[in-house]
Amino acid sequence: MTEITKISEGGFFPSRTSNLIEAMLLGPLLVLLIAALLPTSNPPILVIASFALIFGMPSYLCLGLPVLLWALGRFRPSASLFAVTAFFIQLCVTVTTLILPEMPAFPILEAIRRHLEATANWGLYIAPVWAFCSGLIYTYLLPFSRPSLSRFVRKRPQGHRT
Repeated sequence: MTEITKISEGGFFPSRTSNLIEAMLLGPLLVLLIAALLPTSNPPILVIASFALIFGMPSYLCLGLPVLLWALGRFRPSASLFAVTAFFIQLCVTVTTLILPEMPAFPILEAIRRHLEATANWGLYIAPVWAFCSGLIYTYLLPFSRPSLSRFVRKRPQGHRT
């Protein structure tokens, strides 16, 4: 029983998971907003940032969320942890798309491979920036979150024994 207690003490609470999802959704939007508000930004930068948001967000969330959930359960949350994790995830995706052969027999897998192949090189630059902004947002939201399980625990009276 003590093993279960020790594992759950360092566990990941659902309220922090919702903060992570919020941060991962808001980070890329913050990067797009910053790119739009730069006084020297030209239209190609805005077009690249917009298309990166459309094409990169699904793989950013599908691959990044589980890995960051794992990493945040083991390391202290920081923006640099987010950026380094995103870079290595994107590096693995890039290497995987270079290794995988074409799969004409499986059209769905071929479509996924082509999508990842088209976005992998851009993702090496954009994913760490998105993740860094997401990490900043997450570390900002962290003090405002509280473990959501505490409201379900009933406190016993002092003199009561079971």
